[in-house]
Amino acid sequence: MNISQGDITVDDPDFSRGDNPDIISYIGDRVWGFACKALHSSNVQTIFENIEEAVQQIESSSADVGIPILSIKNVINHDEFWPLQGQYENTGEQLFGAYIDLSTPISMIYEYTRELHSQLVSEIGESSFFELFQGKKSHPVCLIYCATATSIIINDLPIPTRLNMFNILTFSPNINDECSKILEELNHQLQLT
Repeated sequence: MNISQGDITVDDPDFSRGDNPDIISYIGDRVWGFACKALHSSNVQTIFENIEEAVQQIESSSADVGIPILSIKNVINHDEFWPLQGQYENTGEQLFGAYIDLSTPISMIYEYTRELHSQLVSEIGESSFFELFQGKKSHPVCLIYCATATSIIINDLPIPTRLNMFNILTFSPNINDECSKILEELNHQLQLT
């Protein structure tokens, strides 16, 4: 694949063969590959296998470097992010509340991903992640795409609000500056959409 400065190529969403990263982009002076996986199970072994597959897609691509990305939108408990305050007495319909601001649901996302990271390292083992990323194009991180809906109080009214953010799982204490800048920029751009 011939890619030049500023180019972005996206794998065909309908006829993807799954053998390339979903997104390849020329950033700075390198070609980056982003292999995206949508989780359909919260089983730790299945999550590890998705990360393995993403790393392999990046490894076999034309990218110089890459980052696996997992979407948790299918496994996160969305009900937890929209507080239930009870039921209407006469109809039994649910009465939903709202958070004062976004700090609580954002903290819940961070806690969810911290727990996910802890389970992965505990059940799969640090050495397995070290071996997975050692000598590979992929940085020893996994970007977690967290998308859900919540409700917050604005002008004394509950307002439905989209919660759309990236979080990161790190599998090495040393993430280089180039990778950190890419991760920050991706999250920044996500907030603008």
